[in-house]
Amino acid sequence: MRMNICSCLLALVLGCNVTAEIIHQIVEEEQQVSLRCSHSVEGKVTWSREINGNTVDIFIVDGEREQRFNDPHKRYGSLADKSLHISRVAVSDSGKYLCNNEAAVELTVIPSGTTTVSIAEKSSVTLTCPDGGSHVPTWTREIDGKQQQIRPHVSAVHKYLNIPDVQPGDSGLYYCDGKPAAYLNVIKGDQSERDQKSSLGLVVGIVVSFLLVLLIIITVYCARRCKRRGTEERHHIYDEIRDEGLNPTKREK
Repeated sequence: MRMNICSCLLALVLGCNVTAEIIHQIVEEEQQVSLRCSHSVEGKVTWSREINGNTVDIFIVDGEREQRFNDPHKRYGSLADKSLHISRVAVSDSGKYLCNNEAAVELTVIPSGTTTVSIAEKSSVTLTCPDGGSHVPTWTREIDGKQQQIRPHVSAVHKYLNIPDVQPGDSGLYYCDGKPAAYLNVIKGDQSERDQKSSLGLVVGIVVSFLLVLLIIITVYCARRCKRRGTEERHHIYDEIRDEGLNPTKREK
């Protein structure tokens, strides 16, 4: 009974810190990845993704029945929590995935061996061309399979690309002379604050849960201690009364 109460309190406190936000995942091609719904789900779950501005169903799980769409190699599967499991991911798998029509994961698949650089917005970053020689290399950027322009004030010196005051729009896969150099992941300031608040909230939740559990244990212990003491006192009084009844001479003295 006490364990059930403690578990419920822990789930309640921790559950208060859970928010349904889209998750950004970066993975190398030919790896496997699991995409989780941004909210708890039960029953039938439909996974879809955005393709050329349209939402297309790709996988449905309903109990033990699974239904795939445009998946000849059967790369899609599901786990116990109804998350979408993709094996041997390809760069073309990049994009936004939805769970029951709600945005769940923004997946980015990068070429194998590509360096990932994560940096907070408004910072400065320098990317290095892996094969840069004495000449000034040509830098390009790709987002979701499309070539994007690099900001005009970004400078290329020898084999380095300097990006000052990075913005979320600077995120993407950067190529040097046609070869992958690095994937730049710019973290928004409000996202960093949310992550910090979420971490702080999780710590506070765990501490509060621990204190609640400790309080329950102390309360139960004290209640049992008092009950045991009351029982012992009643037995002691009963023994005295019984002794006096059997030995009336004690009262005469």
